[in-house]
Amino acid sequence: MDAYNVSVHLREAHMNHGLDETGVLCSWNSCNHKMMMGYLVRHVREIHAAIKKYRCDCGAMFQRIDGLRIHHRRACTGLQQ
Repeated sequence: MDAYNVSVHLREAHMNHGLDETGVLCSWNSCNHKMMMGYLVRHVREIHAAIKKYRCDCGAMFQRIDGLRIHHRRACTGLQQ
């Protein structure tokens, strides 16, 4: 399942709309991580689905843009790995 389909499913099946401040527990494989409803899509995408959609020119992949930015500042050699 890609990031778009995860987001659509969570919003349609579990009524996740924007930054809803309703507290929820993630029930994916008994995760039980507590968060605001609005963060559930991001949590599932990053923790459970491990979807990496940001690619550096060196070939490294990241789940979030801030991970890519940190990589550029600290570790990127610019060479394909």
